[in-house]
Amino acid sequence: MDIAHPYERERRPRVPAASSPVPDLSDQTQANRWLDAELPNLLAIARHAAGSDYPEHTWHLSATLHRHLHTRGRNNDAEAIHRQALVIARATGHHQAELAALTGLGDILRTQGHREQAIDQYRLALEIARGTGSRSGELWALVGLGDVYVLQGRHEQAIDQFEQALAIARQAGSHTGELYALIGLAWGHEWQGRYQQAIDQYRPALKIARAIGNPNGEMEAHNGLGHICRLQGQYEEAINHFEQVLNVAQANGHRPAELAARNGLADICRLQGRHEEAINYFEQMLDIARAIAYRAGELSALRGLAYIHRRQSRYERAIAQYQQVLAIAQEIGDRNWQFEALQGLGRTEHATNQPERAIDQYRQALELATDLGQPADQARAHDGIAHAYYALRQHRQARQHWQSAMDILVRLDTDHTDDEEATLPNIRAQLDQLPD
Repeated sequence: MDIAHPYERERRPRVPAASSPVPDLSDQTQANRWLDAELPNLLAIARHAAGSDYPEHTWHLSATLHRHLHTRGRNNDAEAIHRQALVIARATGHHQAELAALTGLGDILRTQGHREQAIDQYRLALEIARGTGSRSGELWALVGLGDVYVLQGRHEQAIDQFEQALAIARQAGSHTGELYALIGLAWGHEWQGRYQQAIDQYRPALKIARAIGNPNGEMEAHNGLGHICRLQGQYEEAINHFEQVLNVAQANGHRPAELAARNGLADICRLQGRHEEAINYFEQMLDIARAIAYRAGELSALRGLAYIHRRQSRYERAIAQYQQVLAIAQEIGDRNWQFEALQGLGRTEHATNQPERAIDQYRQALELATDLGQPADQARAHDGIAHAYYALRQHRQARQHWQSAMDILVRLDTDHTDDEEATLPNIRAQLDQLPD
């Protein structure tokens, strides 16, 4: 693991050097191949050690293998070994082992979409870290909490966690901690439409990631910059960022990052009307996401496919997939994805000449976007409501909502949103044609 992921050495337990012969692993590729080949044996050893006279081996392996299991999408295996390690750590009163198991378990539960359970693990880790004076444990618990809060739309709380983490990382000289705190801050600003502030965090994060040889941080920074370029209509620059993510992800066998890159490229294809290419990306995503039980990837793929089906007038399939997105999002308590499902259902209801039903979906979406403090999504919902009112010949209400959408986009200094219908030129054209 020190060869494959040297940038996270500080997060792993230090164990005595082996007295028996060890393989000669000269680079990251060889180290990752060895880990992949030996993973079944390592997991079997961890299970056996938990019930033998060597329980410390279980928590050592839990903390040591976490990054590799997470990178490979082995979420079920990771959850099982972290839970075993947690039981052992509590039984033996080993606080550092408990901290590692709790933060590792929080990471996996977050990935699986179990947000509240993840928060419970991170909060327990934070309490133990502060009680024992573990600044490293405090740092990673704060980063984990911030990640979940962003996913829940609790952006100001997330930013507070990341700012605390950033201060600790800089004080401790943890470049890896600083990297992930900066990425978290950028992510929080991005969701709230503060794109320049997000860019100002992503760029130094990318510089740190390259300096310390951290491909995971590099991919996350490129992915964030790609999303902002896409939202601002800078498609070629966005493609460059996403392709860099895809290349690094495939070279390192990082399945979640590969999904993120494919999603970014697929979104650009759909926004440019290259629907068959987009479908190919989304179907590949869906297969990978379901194979590794990665709910965020599954939601992205389903939403993307539903969008294409709607644009190609396959409305029943679109509605079925948006409803799947809504059901999964409600199950895992993800209000961002509930917004996406409702916004998509509203567009589809409108396309099938059901403007009253569309307004109901859009209003629920607008309420969520407002609660989440996400102005770009508010603009999308306002645009949908305006289209529905226009179809009902209620021009005054249509004007009000298009004006609200336009004001938001002007304030954000962007012409585009995630809905190709909701662009500044389109909204201005709609307002110009409305009767006085």
